Amino acid sequence: MTFKLTTQIPSVLILDDDPVFSAFTEAVLLDAGCTNVAIADDGEQGIRAALASSGEYDIIILDLNMPDFDGLSALRLLGDSGFNGEIVIVSGESRAIMDAASRLAGLHGLRLAGALSKPLRQGEIEGF
Repeated sequence: MTFKLTTQIPSVLILDDDPVFSAFTEAVLLDAGCTNVAIADDGEQGIRAALASSGEYDIIILDLNMPDFDGLSALRLLGDSGFNGEIVIVSGESRAIMDAASRLAGLHGLRLAGALSKPLRQGEIEGF
């Protein structure tokens, strides 16, 4: 699956505990024209920082499997806090798990831009 960046130059938060995945995704986003890409490897701290930034991030790329504070908990917190950006779910889990997480995002009023399977491949994020 691919997703298209929907804002001219989006500000993106990558929330993933895998430094290799985060670095690769950051490089893909920078190549696609993003100028503000942040990385957080701690789920709860990353989500709380994003919410405290008052709309600094247009898109959060969210791993479902993180220690201590998983992606499902992050979706609940984002929805309960009224996050109005877009979410891209990433995971190595089965399509059924990804679909369930996508439904959960919708139930919490979040805008889901896509759900990508790991490993992410060049070309899955379309430019402007």
